[in-house]
Amino acid sequence: MKKLLLLIVSLSFILPCFSETIKLKSVKIVEAKIIEKTDSYVKVDIAGIPITYYLDEIESIDGVLQSKKNEEILLPQTASIDLSSSGINTEKINALLEHLGYPEQSWPDIERELIVFLTKIDFPRLKQEAAQVKLHPEQLRQFVSEMGKLIEKEGCLNIQSPHPLIKLLVTSISTEDIFQVIDISPISADKKNELKGILVSCTAVSQLGSIALYLLDFNVKAVFATTHAFNYIPLDNRQVLFLDFFNTVFENVDINQYYKLEGKHYVLKEEYRISPKKVHEIQEQWRRGIRPNSLKEILNTILYFNIHITDDYVITPVIYTNYAKIYIEDNGYPDQAIVYCNKAIELNPNIAQAYYNRGLAYDNKNNFNQAMLDYGKAIQINPNDVDAQINRGIIYGKEGNLDQAILCFNKAIETNPNYAKAYYNRGFAYHHKDNLSQAMSDYSKAIELNPNFADAYNMRGYGYFINKDYSRALRDVQKAESLGYKVDLKFLKDLKKASGREK
Repeated sequence: MKKLLLLIVSLSFILPCFSETIKLKSVKIVEAKIIEKTDSYVKVDIAGIPITYYLDEIESIDGVLQSKKNEEILLPQTASIDLSSSGINTEKINALLEHLGYPEQSWPDIERELIVFLTKIDFPRLKQEAAQVKLHPEQLRQFVSEMGKLIEKEGCLNIQSPHPLIKLLVTSISTEDIFQVIDISPISADKKNELKGILVSCTAVSQLGSIALYLLDFNVKAVFATTHAFNYIPLDNRQVLFLDFFNTVFENVDINQYYKLEGKHYVLKEEYRISPKKVHEIQEQWRRGIRPNSLKEILNTILYFNIHITDDYVITPVIYTNYAKIYIEDNGYPDQAIVYCNKAIELNPNIAQAYYNRGLAYDNKNNFNQAMLDYGKAIQINPNDVDAQINRGIIYGKEGNLDQAILCFNKAIETNPNYAKAYYNRGFAYHHKDNLSQAMSDYSKAIELNPNFADAYNMRGYGYFINKDYSRALRDVQKAESLGYKVDLKFLKDLKKASGREK
């Protein structure tokens, strides 16, 4: 701290000799040394930190009006402000990063980028406004909505080219470069982009939201869904303000009105649910940029339908579970996945997805006993975790306990009667019990719910083959092939021969 203080003091003597006064169009005044100037931007040095301001953000430099054509018009000199008025407390930032679970060696890099970010979004002004809106829910909602626009303007929602701070919030939790792990993995380019998007989208942006709101002295906390994370601020015993910066959702929600508690998750009540077909349409439209029309439609989407409301602002456990997902599902490193799941559980022992991912890792290691325990823990926390229910059923099936497997699949279907994967696996179990009629019914239901379910087409084709309905069998098998399924060559040869289409 003494070295830092000496540096700041020495700068206070040096700056008046070399600094310029930059007036932004937001009325903010910046006193800093210009280290680079082009026709489109100005880069300045603020306490050793390079910050870029684009020309359309700047009104004047040392009283000279700036325009896109770089014309200069003399203006009266504007008084500067003291940089110490920024309101940014570095000790509070370090305590925050420690609580978030970042290793100490990563703090300087994150702090540097964070100060740049806070400076760019005019943190002192935000802090003044934050103090005024805290007790007024609608004003608070408008405030965080405007804050979301600032986050977007700074490029923090850009998945293809992640903002430096966003990338640091993802990579600093580990000594391994997770982006490099993705790049060298033997998966398609589209899949690589998808995985990178998972890392930098909702989790990292929500982590940034937690940090910024905490520094603004808000009582911010985190919400976790199966594939999503976002922030919230409690308003009273019933109302909370959902803050999803990545999806720009800022809504006051009465939790007791819309949700019921099951396990440790809140699930949308039946009276507010809409048809799965309509939900699918809403989600597809949202992906194309068409927002839902109402709060009810928003809450029905996969992002908010089934949520775990935490009492802390830490998003880091979900970043760890995403690491695990990458290692186990796409790179075949179950031991690494287990390490990251353990870290997630250590930070928050009530994250169902961490137990589910660890169960997947143990499953891949053929440690079925531990996998069953982890799937069971995931279900205990989130009774609506149909994937955990299905995976327990698959393990029972591998062990030859088909009746117990079917009970697990029945439970999954009871939980979500529109989940194709549950019908397919139950059909597979009935198939092995020689109940072909029930198996074919389940395969058909799976295809009805998911017309692109290649595995279901293949197995139904096999069922038709057993029933000597060769034309239907061939049609289904060819459909499976067209969807990318690698059909057993001997089966395909036998089918073509039986159907008279061997050539």
